[in-house]
Amino acid sequence: MSKVIIGYYVEFGLACALSLLLLSFNINRHNKLARATRKITAAYADSAIALALSVELACAIVLIRKNFGLGSYDFGALTVQIAWIVAVLVILPIINFCWLDLGDDRFELRLCMIASTFIMFLMNFISRMVSRFSSGQVGTGTDSVLHQSEEDQLTALCLAGSEGLSSVGITVIDVFSIGGSLWTSMTVVAALADQCLYAVKGATTKRFHEALDIFKDERRGLAINVAALMIWSIPQFWALMKLRTAQEQFAANLGQANGNDEWSFGQILAVVVFLPVFAEVLQQYLHPERN
Repeated sequence: MSKVIIGYYVEFGLACALSLLLLSFNINRHNKLARATRKITAAYADSAIALALSVELACAIVLIRKNFGLGSYDFGALTVQIAWIVAVLVILPIINFCWLDLGDDRFELRLCMIASTFIMFLMNFISRMVSRFSSGQVGTGTDSVLHQSEEDQLTALCLAGSEGLSSVGITVIDVFSIGGSLWTSMTVVAALADQCLYAVKGATTKRFHEALDIFKDERRGLAINVAALMIWSIPQFWALMKLRTAQEQFAANLGQANGNDEWSFGQILAVVVFLPVFAEVLQQYLHPERN
C-alpha cells in the first residue's frame, strides 16, 4: 500500500467506524457511550472537513497546472486522474454532516464549511466531465493532433510493464466516480435547499421537506450515508492504488525517482489533522464521568 495516501484511509475508516457506532448507540442517546461517541464524532467532523477543504483546493491547483486535465502537458495524465479520484474520496465522508446534528451548536457552521468545500469540488467535477466527454485533440477529427492509435502506442511505451487500469477498469471507475460525485451534489444541494426553505410556507415546500424526512431521521440517514460511502469509495480506493502503482512504474521506466511516494509536508498534515479525534478518544477514556 502506498504510504502517502494513508490519510485518506484514516478518514474513510473513521467515518465508517463512528457512523456504525452512532447507529448502535442511537437507541439510547442518554447512554454514556453514546454521548462519548458523539463528542468523538464532532472532533472527527471538524478534522475531516478541514482535510476535505484543503485537498479540494490542492486538487484544483493541480488541475489548473495540468491544463484542467484537458491536455498532456508534463505527462500529467496519471496525476490528473488521481486528483479527480481524491477529490471525490475526501468529500464523501463529510456530506453526512449536512444532516447529522451532533448537539454541539456547530451544525450551521459545519454546513457552511461543507458548502465551501462543495464549491471547490464542483470545479474538479466539471473538469472531469469536460475532459471525459468533450472532443479533444486525440482522435480522427480534423482538429486532431494525435491519432488514437498513436496515443495508445505512446501510452503502452511509457507504461510498459505497469499494472495500470485497463479499459474496463477505467469504465468502472468512471461509473463510481461520477456516481459518487452526483450523490455528493444531490445530498449537499438538498441539505442547503432544506435550510434555505426552512421558514417558507407552501404546499410545494411542504412536500419537499417531507421527501427529505428520510435523511432527517438519524438512524435512516446514517444507514444510507454509510452504505453510499462504501459503495462509492471502495472501488475508487482500488483505482487509486492501481494509478499510484502505475506512477511508480512509470518513474522507474524513465529512470527517475518517484517523488509522489515520499512523505511531504502536506501528506504528513493529512494524517496529523486527525490527531484531535484520537485526543478526544483518550479524553473520553480518562474522564468518562464528564459525559
